[in-house]
Amino acid sequence: MPLLAPSAGLRPRLSAPLLCAALLALAVAPSCVPRRAGAATGGQSAVAGHTQEVALRGVLSLVWGAEVRYFLADSAGRNTELLVDEELMRPHGGPLKLDRTRVAVTGVPVREPREAVRVTSIRPDSTGR
Repeated sequence: MPLLAPSAGLRPRLSAPLLCAALLALAVAPSCVPRRAGAATGGQSAVAGHTQEVALRGVLSLVWGAEVRYFLADSAGRNTELLVDEELMRPHGGPLKLDRTRVAVTGVPVREPREAVRVTSIRPDSTGR
């Protein structure tokens, strides 16, 4: 079976089996790449099946796109994505008030929908560390 199937134009196209194999490889590849332990938890790693809460401090940043995403940059330069219910931020003025400020958070490391920390509490951090 040829790798490239001829088409009416000058540009060749991939045959259906090869295209399916390529898409399957792309879907499986991210799960095969080893991840650095604790990359999303500020040095803390979660054991599968356990919901050990972690405490993090750093500068909160909002990233605007199709959805608002929250990231915490700690003093060691690690960035951790935070999954935050905006209701948790409301007592402190809401997301825009906390954006680019030092915060202290507690939460549970998760891997779905992506590796992050699901925040259970967030507050402004005045310790400056």
